[in-house]
Amino acid sequence: MDSMSRATKSSIVGEMLRITKGPGGKLRIFACEPTDESSLPSVYDRGQNSSCVVCHRTIEDREMFLNFPDDLDRRRLWGNMLGFKYSDMLRLRDGSVMLSTGDICTDHFSEECFR
Repeated sequence: MDSMSRATKSSIVGEMLRITKGPGGKLRIFACEPTDESSLPSVYDRGQNSSCVVCHRTIEDREMFLNFPDDLDRRRLWGNMLGFKYSDMLRLRDGSVMLSTGDICTDHFSEECFR
């Protein structure tokens, strides 16, 4: 198990992440608990699990996830790489979550994406 500091939206100095590699080389990345009271809460500390909009895998609380980019061209590229038509990304999926605003688990990204 490795730990590394990585800049995120949660703190200007980054936060500690716990990274494990599971079967098939799939990464699981979790935000570590703050070490002192002055630490800002993690953006991944949601207080509940969520579901990946691509594969419906449960994303545990404090587990790292990604969202589609705000840039429309890049969002379209991500959608294509994940197997979606752009028109599908504009519709509601399962009646509740729009694909372009949902959480994406780390299973859909290679280790090189996080370097």
